[in-house]
Amino acid sequence: MGPSSLYLRELAQQPNIIMRIVPRTSGASEALDGSFKVITVREGEIGYIEAATGGRLIMDADGARALRMRFDRIAAKAAPVDSTVELIEQAMEALK
Repeated sequence: MGPSSLYLRELAQQPNIIMRIVPRTSGASEALDGSFKVITVREGEIGYIEAATGGRLIMDADGARALRMRFDRIAAKAAPVDSTVELIEQAMEALK
């Protein structure tokens, strides 16, 4: 059991954190393109795309909507929240 796996399991058990795992068996995922955020502000939603050399803020509604849809497609392939701890523990066992 590596320290990062233990930490992930601990985080997944916190009531204020929602962690979902996209299994490898779900096929190709848009999550592999890199991390991004959809942020709700007073005026609506904006997006932020992270990159190795810096990030890019997406201020237009269409761009933010596209990121929201990307998030929804990734979430649709994710395992249910209730199985997260079990999946982490299975991965930890497989690494022994």
